[in-house]
Amino acid sequence: MLQTLATVITKYNVEQIYDLMYWIYGRFKSSNHIIEAARGETREEGVKVLNEQSLRAIQDEVAPMYSAYAKRMSEGVSFLRKPVTRFIYQGFLRTMFNIRADNLEGPKPWGMDCTAGETTLVIDYDGRFRACELRPQLGNVKDYGCDVQAIMNSEAMKNEIEAIGCGHKANCWCTHGCWISASLAFNPKQMIKKVWQGYRETRKLNKPLNITEERLQALEVKYNVDREKLAAIGVI
Repeated sequence: MLQTLATVITKYNVEQIYDLMYWIYGRFKSSNHIIEAARGETREEGVKVLNEQSLRAIQDEVAPMYSAYAKRMSEGVSFLRKPVTRFIYQGFLRTMFNIRADNLEGPKPWGMDCTAGETTLVIDYDGRFRACELRPQLGNVKDYGCDVQAIMNSEAMKNEIEAIGCGHKANCWCTHGCWISASLAFNPKQMIKKVWQGYRETRKLNKPLNITEERLQALEVKYNVDREKLAAIGVI
């Protein structure tokens, strides 16, 4: 079973990201661990502490984690598919991270079209929907009989797609990993080029993780992790 985690980097954890990812990888059978920069409006001021330089530094530091996850992801596939799985996983994630860093401090064209509203849909807690979480609400799913296909083919969505203009017209390039990855997947020519570049970058940054029980226990002591509870739930 694929188990993906996501951690949003804020002022509260920015100094502990590597330790957290190391511990999660060592203690759990997670298949992926995405890190995200806090975006949009936050409930508390000062939570967003990253700039492009500091985000890139974190991404480079944790790059070996993704090489390790790539190997873990490929464990369940055939021998011939293993290198392809590792290549796509590492290159895809690195590409997404690079685009995100480019846009952290301001919009910068992704080098491919944004497919918000064409391949993606956001439904809020009250049923109202958007093409993207950073774009205005367009209507309510109840008005379309909760029919996603009807929503995607509606005039409201068509008008929104036109207003976005594949990102170029609205100049709303963002850091949202889901939208970057979806757009990348539906821009195959750019995907091949960018994934190859991302894979090469990750390979250059790779180094052995050296996951040891001694270090895992040291992290649990450092962060006051309740080892009895870990044992009770079968983690250790």
